[in-house]
Amino acid sequence: MKTTLLFLAVVLVAVVPSANIDALETHDPVKKIVVLGDSIADGFGVDKDKSYPALLEIMLKKKGHSVKVVNAGISGSTT
Repeated sequence: MKTTLLFLAVVLVAVVPSANIDALETHDPVKKIVVLGDSIADGFGVDKDKSYPALLEIMLKKKGHSVKVVNAGISGSTT
């Protein structure tokens, strides 16, 4: 068991520095927020521009934030 852990530690030390860290960086100044939820998040019964994710995006932009809110809410008949 100790030999296995030592081997894994050596492999990690050898591999991690060679990982491409630049691939993890984003150069997109617009932050994305994804809203998950049910019919309330989806905006059931109201225009899409009146759903709370749309209103959240408007409010954040008014405060100077560079954001895009993605509405991933799904209306359904069961909860």
